[in-house]
Amino acid sequence: MSDPQPDNKSDRIPRGAIVVVIVGLIGTFGVLALDWAGGGTSAELTWTTIEEVKTPDEVKVGPGTFSMDRTTLSAIGQNGGGEAVYRVAGSVRVDSGGNNPTSVRCDIRSLDPDSTIARTPKRRASWPRPSDELQAQEVPESSVVKFNAVGNDILGLPIRDVVRRYTNTASSTLVDWDGFEDRTQNWVWDMKDGTGPSPATMGYVVIFKSSVKPDATLKCVADVDGNTVTKKARATQTEWPLPEPEVDSTDVGADSTSNVE
Repeated sequence: MSDPQPDNKSDRIPRGAIVVVIVGLIGTFGVLALDWAGGGTSAELTWTTIEEVKTPDEVKVGPGTFSMDRTTLSAIGQNGGGEAVYRVAGSVRVDSGGNNPTSVRCDIRSLDPDSTIARTPKRRASWPRPSDELQAQEVPESSVVKFNAVGNDILGLPIRDVVRRYTNTASSTLVDWDGFEDRTQNWVWDMKDGTGPSPATMGYVVIFKSSVKPDATLKCVADVDGNTVTKKARATQTEWPLPEPEVDSTDVGADSTSNVE
């Protein structure tokens, strides 16, 4: 009997991974095109401050547990027009206690009524992006934001200092944005087969634009096998005002934006 023929499908790149690469390339070309077309200039900045945000302790939810971890508030000083950008970042950690269906939703809301979610050249400055294969989505090298500061229109701001991957679990994980509001970002993570034998940690980042001191609320709801728990926190900038932002010695270029989504 002859050897079985190889299954061609086994050699294919997962569709989700292809989409992530294509979207990343589009983001990169979008940033570079603005420079090439004379529509803007770019610079690499660091966050002026990074402050820890106090969050509630881990709690039981049904057969599992849930917590909000490593939450921070970062900001740069106001530009000449009195506007600033600030970042809320962190992670949620959920244990389904086995293969129990699990979902988590987090809403982050900027309290300044005139604030908005900052924009990248293509989409809002929020990560991760909606995806049916979260494990395949890469964290960009820099969070590229359209914002006028230090004589430039586009800023590259650190992101991998707070999240290096969006999830640590091999369990099937979907993530989505549920609607849109100018100053509220949400994520909904869905794990139909639960987290498996160990907890799952999912990271997130959102950048807001505001003309007042950074101040935001966080609300996360975890559902494990029909049991729910809600946790809340407040992210308020302590040090304010901050000096005007200063440009780094290196500009944003192709290398630093190669993974922008």
